[in-house]
Amino acid sequence: MFAIPNGGARHVVVAVKLKKEGVTKGVYDIFISIPNLTAHGLYIECKAGKNLLTKEQEIFRDRMLEIGYICEECRSIEDFIVILENYFGLEKLSNKEIVSRLGCEK
Repeated sequence: MFAIPNGGARHVVVAVKLKKEGVTKGVYDIFISIPNLTAHGLYIECKAGKNLLTKEQEIFRDRMLEIGYICEECRSIEDFIVILENYFGLEKLSNKEIVSRLGCEK
């Protein structure tokens, strides 16, 4: 998993440098490069408040979906956890269930 430094206010020198390095408008914030049973990888866009996807992000999302990636939007750490659980097919267990499955009960 890695972050993609696309958004945010930056000094013009830094912005020019990132542009030369290939930073592209619309690319989501986080990429999980591990495929699952149905997708090549997972892109996650983090939004706060009433912010919506930009036109560039919608275009990016549509193109990635067409070629076999999953694109999700999260607004909280809870959203992020659910996205990862769903992507990797993980079931949410209580602490008691975890202890029981590990055979660590006293």
